[in-house]
Amino acid sequence: MGFKDILVHVDNYENSPARLRAAIKMAQDFDARLTGLYVIYKAKFPAYAEAGVSAETLENEAKLAEQQVNEAEKGFLEASGKSGLQSEWRVEEGITAEIFPGRPAIMTWPWSGRVIPTVMSSPAIARCPTT
Repeated sequence: MGFKDILVHVDNYENSPARLRAAIKMAQDFDARLTGLYVIYKAKFPAYAEAGVSAETLENEAKLAEQQVNEAEKGFLEASGKSGLQSEWRVEEGITAEIFPGRPAIMTWPWSGRVIPTVMSSPAIARCPTT
């Protein structure tokens, strides 16, 4: 069985480069297309809570998010470009666990630091494999 498309979760955390290297290796092994997906965290607040946040704070948060996306995109494009793979960059807004369910992806399990191919079946049921 081979893979035609590989989705890798790209972010600004320290384990992201290892996750990207694993995804690139897998894409090379299967001659697959690589898609990097960055999720801009969008918290869900009730309207009364949002009313207390200043416009300046919201603007600063938006600038920070844009900077983080640009840094992650640069790393992804450099790494995937050097590999010679066909690749694509995507950005979605929301909560990572809600965006990835049911999508095969290269994720890092924070409990072990291991980088493994994963299918997120449910945001509440994602578990670290023991082997």
